[in-house]
Amino acid sequence: MFWMNSNGSLLKSNSGFIHRPVSPCAQLTTQRSARVTARSIILIMGFSLMLLLLGVTLAQAGPQQEYLGARAELYTLLKSNTKQQYRHNWDKVLAPLHSFVETYPQHPNTPSAYYLLGKGYSRLAEISHLRSDLDQAVTLLTKLEEQFPRSSLADDAMYLRAKLHLERFDDKREAAQLCHRLIGRYPDGDMRPAAERLIERCGYTLAELKRAPAPTVTAPSAAGNFLTDIRHSVTPERIRVVIETTSTARFSAGSLTAPARIYVDIAGVKNHASLTDRYPIEHSGSVLKTVRIGHDGAAARVVCDLAQDAAYNVFTLDEPSRIVIDIANSSGPVVKAGHDELRAAPRAAKDHVDTLLAGAVAGHVDMVSLPAKNSKNKRLCIVVDPGHGGKDPGAVGPNNLYEKDVTLAMGKKLAQALRRHLDCDVHLTRSEDVYLTLQQRTAMANRLGADVFISVHVNASVNTSARGTETYFLNFSKNDKAVEVAARENNMSLQEVGDLELILFDLMANSKINESSRLATEVQNSMVSKLSKRFTGIRDLGVRQGPFHVLLGADMPSILVEAAFVSNPHDAKLLRNNDFHATAVEGIALGVKSYLRGQNMVAVN
Repeated sequence: MFWMNSNGSLLKSNSGFIHRPVSPCAQLTTQRSARVTARSIILIMGFSLMLLLLGVTLAQAGPQQEYLGARAELYTLLKSNTKQQYRHNWDKVLAPLHSFVETYPQHPNTPSAYYLLGKGYSRLAEISHLRSDLDQAVTLLTKLEEQFPRSSLADDAMYLRAKLHLERFDDKREAAQLCHRLIGRYPDGDMRPAAERLIERCGYTLAELKRAPAPTVTAPSAAGNFLTDIRHSVTPERIRVVIETTSTARFSAGSLTAPARIYVDIAGVKNHASLTDRYPIEHSGSVLKTVRIGHDGAAARVVCDLAQDAAYNVFTLDEPSRIVIDIANSSGPVVKAGHDELRAAPRAAKDHVDTLLAGAVAGHVDMVSLPAKNSKNKRLCIVVDPGHGGKDPGAVGPNNLYEKDVTLAMGKKLAQALRRHLDCDVHLTRSEDVYLTLQQRTAMANRLGADVFISVHVNASVNTSARGTETYFLNFSKNDKAVEVAARENNMSLQEVGDLELILFDLMANSKINESSRLATEVQNSMVSKLSKRFTGIRDLGVRQGPFHVLLGADMPSILVEAAFVSNPHDAKLLRNNDFHATAVEGIALGVKSYLRGQNMVAVN
């Protein structure tokens, strides 16, 4: 048992000893030691608390620093046109942003990270020309809108998505509807004026959209899986029908003939009240005529009525759950569903739309190839690209002879010559003195489904004695001369062009190198032959290959023609001559015709 005596010392009885009282000096020493000990304890506790607070601060600063670092890396990449051509550079800067949104789903900077990812992939898609990159941009922007509807960036994401639908998917209807929904959700948002202007660009008015609002995509309150939205978009190459459901659903797909149609049977879904049973397609010349919906209580069938048989592809997307039907907007064979061939639904009297496929199987991806663009049933399409323009004058010759003016004049004459010699549609990337990026030019050809892409240029050299006519196609350069030309046309340094060649394998997957080389040969031979008969001193520099930006990502045979040297006095005089322009483009047109005849794309006459 312990107790205290009058001076605070501990005493213990029944233990064989008692603590003796201490002297006054000893008491003073003890008191001082107690004060020192107390101060030490206070200091230790304060230091521990400081470390604890510092740890909390560092823990909070960690995600913030991760985000700021990832954002800085992306901005650095966006400032370098050369580095943007490397796919691994994009993967390097986008990966940390992906990691951030996955690791910190509720961090204050997560909406910003999603927006940066959406912008990053949209820019990457301009360079790679890959649909998967564009779809990724749309998916990430949609996640921002849905997961952070109160974020200040939600309306920015909706607006950027609308721009992508207008400018990249050529889907004015979807772009206008997105802007309409943006204004409805964020009437006082800073993106409202831009959304109203985009609606006007799409050819709609806000009043029209208010009278016929787009179907809502919000999930109904009742339990179960529902069809919430049916929409479509039409381009010259493809029709896309999107079926949205509140959650993932099992489905099967197939096609029937007489009349031609594609159907998707979706198990366990009901129709939302906002949906109608029939959606007429208001696009003249479209293979798709109508989209219909039927149901039997346990499943729903979506039917795409076609004007003729067409190739198709059915696949799924997540967040939100969607079943997507891509239909080739041209005639072609009906494609079966791969290894697990789907059985046709039994025909009912008058082909009732609610006749369902028994035993629907789980949804899966049917990877199919669309009909070839050069089908004999398809009207030929050629895109002529007059090089440079606007703020980019190109090469400049004596007496202010600008390359951009020569190429525009020759491009217009070439379009006329092609129409005269071929039964085809011809489009100019520019018909006036305007600036276009190199990527925009090829993107236009891809969007139009062109069979041939011809970029018209004139050459230049520090050696004023250099002259002649040559034609290029996309490939690795074989000599220093080709590198110099590519550097000038790409607005790059020689070192940057050398770096660019390192990533051509990634960017030339669809460049049609063999076909492009044959096209270049036919055009070069025909052009030189025509010019030599009309003018003296024409020098044939032959067919060459090089890493030209304007040809990267082309889905069709594509070439770059250098008609003559603006830096050479002899050639510069020719480039001022309208007869030279007419003769050169006549040769180019006949070369294109010869190439197409060899590909069985035009009739022999």
